Amino acid sequence: MAGNEKYDELILKQISILTENLESTFKFLGDHQNEKGCWCGSKSNKTDLHLSALSIRAIKMIQTHDSDILLENALSHLKDIISKGASEFDEDTLIDSLNIIIDYSPRMIELENGVVTRLMDKRQEMGWGKPNPSLGLTCRALIALVRSDLSQKDIINRYIKQLIKAQYPDGGWSHRDSKGEIITTCYAMRALYHTKDSSLKDFILHGKNYLKKFLENSVWLNDQIIL
Repeated sequence: MAGNEKYDELILKQISILTENLESTFKFLGDHQNEKGCWCGSKSNKTDLHLSALSIRAIKMIQTHDSDILLENALSHLKDIISKGASEFDEDTLIDSLNIIIDYSPRMIELENGVVTRLMDKRQEMGWGKPNPSLGLTCRALIALVRSDLSQKDIINRYIKQLIKAQYPDGGWSHRDSKGEIITTCYAMRALYHTKDSSLKDFILHGKNYLKKFLENSVWLNDQIIL
């Protein structure tokens, strides 16, 4: 019971930190939105789809009264970029594009279907990534594809089964070690969660226990968690 209380205390503290910083985070994202409504890398004025996808997800989660303005400006420009460039995108950019399209309203069925098809065409027997499939990239692809109901469910389910088999005894996932690592585990957990398949609950619980132990063994310094 004491362990659960400690875990709850860590989670509540982290939520408190995040809540206090929501306003400054939103301002930061707004200040760094370029004239086209998107986000760029530090050394380029060219729209970065990955940064833009992450920024859009963050803004949608924060949900302030100004969110719609930032989102409308960003999504309108990104729609044009994806429409013109999807045929040349690599796996990473296709994943970011699909997440952006799914978050867009009204829904763009034709564009979404095109990106889904392109992403599926880039898969290999064991997942996504070249020259060798990466578990982290495969999980990211699965998260985006599961979120889209235009994906081929039988193929997605095959990769989900492979993902389950890749879970380590400690409950985590990793693409290079014999034990779990935090980033890959978070991606894998998100992929399983988005399936909304109740038969996966034991694997998800095992993963939660891994993350719980990780948090309990983390170090708090200056009100921030050190990973």
